[in-house]
Amino acid sequence: MVNAKKKLIPRGSLYKHTKTGGWYLRVRWPGDVEYSSVPLRPPGEDRATKLKGIAVQLAKRVIEKKLGSEAPIEMELVDLLEEFRRENTLSAKPEQSQRSKTRVSRFLLAANIEDPEKITRRAIRSYLIDLGQTVAPKTVKEYKSAISLFCEFLIERELLMFNPARAVRLRKVPPLPPVLMPTKSVEAVLEGIAESEYDFKYDMIIAVRIAAKCGLRLSEILQLRRRAILNQGEGNYAVLVGEKDPTKSGQWRIVPLSADLHDAILANRPKAKPGDSIFHCIPKSGQWQRRLKLFSEGLEGFLTRKGTGSLWHALRAYCATQKAKTYPVYRLMYEMGWSDSKVAQRYVTLAQAAGVIG
Repeated sequence: MVNAKKKLIPRGSLYKHTKTGGWYLRVRWPGDVEYSSVPLRPPGEDRATKLKGIAVQLAKRVIEKKLGSEAPIEMELVDLLEEFRRENTLSAKPEQSQRSKTRVSRFLLAANIEDPEKITRRAIRSYLIDLGQTVAPKTVKEYKSAISLFCEFLIERELLMFNPARAVRLRKVPPLPPVLMPTKSVEAVLEGIAESEYDFKYDMIIAVRIAAKCGLRLSEILQLRRRAILNQGEGNYAVLVGEKDPTKSGQWRIVPLSADLHDAILANRPKAKPGDSIFHCIPKSGQWQRRLKLFSEGLEGFLTRKGTGSLWHALRAYCATQKAKTYPVYRLMYEMGWSDSKVAQRYVTLAQAAGVIG
């Protein structure tokens, strides 16, 4: 991969010291992470000058001397991608940052781009068109967002003049309706797990019941600890979602829990401490995803349609349609962890169309 050689202009500003009245140059030099302050002293003087005109001339000389003595900075796209991932972790989860880096890397490789200046609107558009032949429109949108973030990252480092991804327009595709999972299919999944020889089948039974009854996401289920199972008194139980790590919406929420499911969770690990997981085994989400698909073979084919999502999403949709029978939209949004009322209304419409609610 060819090196993209660029001489970065230092970012900085002049400021006047409040006590001494002298001028200083606050600047971040190429290759440095933090800013540094340079006192602008005329030749033969011990203190910084108090005249702004002289300070400007001295600042120019300092910059020219500093840049003239340093070799141009060499950064490969591989290094830029890693720095992009590292900086992106400040505003996104580590796994999301890694996913963005992977998507940008695939784009650069497919478009045969070795220099940041070759990232153009035509290259991005051509790649997204080819990508749309094999993946869902939502995935294409996610790829475009990752490329756009990388372009903004390059603009900050003055390796790109503008963001070409902003000029790429994607057609609006209405979201697919959620999957309505029949109750007997949920029961069939539980029976299939119970009859299997899987070592941690009771863990999975608990997870499936929580997804179907409480509507938690798989990532939220795997993070549940003993202290998140609440006894509110008078036979009322609940689960505190987001007690360990932030949820997808960034906020914790309390979801009602049935008495029988509460007892089953406690019976699964009776000696668990408050900080312990409610499961004996905490696998990666992909491992349970693949295994659960094996248990769901031979069901009614509600997962055969393209783009309808995983079985865990189907269980979550089942819970949403069941709650839509009696819950108003705002309460459905809260318990399911949705920030947009349109998402909740989609499940209400689905339940009405299926005759679940009138």
